[in-house]
Amino acid sequence: MKLIITFVLGALTGAFLLWFGFSKVILTLNNSTLVEVDRFTGKASQVFVSLLERELASEKEFARLDELRKNAVQEAQPAPVKPAVVQPEWRDLNESEIKQLDFKWHVNGTTIKLDYHNPFEKDVRIDKVRVQIPAKEGHIAIDREYEVGMHSICPPLADLEADLKSLKLPTSEFYEMVAEKKPQVSGSDPFGTAGSPGQKNVRSLVGTITPVRVLIRN
Repeated sequence: MKLIITFVLGALTGAFLLWFGFSKVILTLNNSTLVEVDRFTGKASQVFVSLLERELASEKEFARLDELRKNAVQEAQPAPVKPAVVQPEWRDLNESEIKQLDFKWHVNGTTIKLDYHNPFEKDVRIDKVRVQIPAKEGHIAIDREYEVGMHSICPPLADLEADLKSLKLPTSEFYEMVAEKKPQVSGSDPFGTAGSPGQKNVRSLVGTITPVRVLIRN
């Protein structure tokens, strides 16, 4: 009997709480006034809220809206992209590798020509050369470096001849006049008393051009 009474009281209490919770709803009027509305009768009555409670509630609501706005902005922004590690397109050849190029140079009219062989299986280009010309009569010594440029790229396992276009020196700087002795005729003057042997001035190629920086494609 007690069990039945307890069950009935519990059911009545639950029904009352359910009715009380769903029979009325609190609405906001004009963003400031709270109104309690009875769902069944439609009767409305104003709910008194103190000024302090209203300010606290407003601050809490503004804080919630601001947090929602910040979250929306963060979600809209794309995730930062980590910069990819870029491998250099070219790397420097070391001294022993440069020696394998069989580098040569020569004067062709008013142009300096560079010749080399690429023994590697990747593109090679001479990036910079050093020009050295000793001092000669009326001219000071020259020791400079010149950029060769991209036109000096040699394909794998191939030969290349390229102009040193950045060199603005006249090709005459690479020559000097030297006296060339004529060979004496055997027995004509064994004691060297016939005077100065026949001589003539000829142009001699002087100076050196050497690669100081050579690159190979990665």
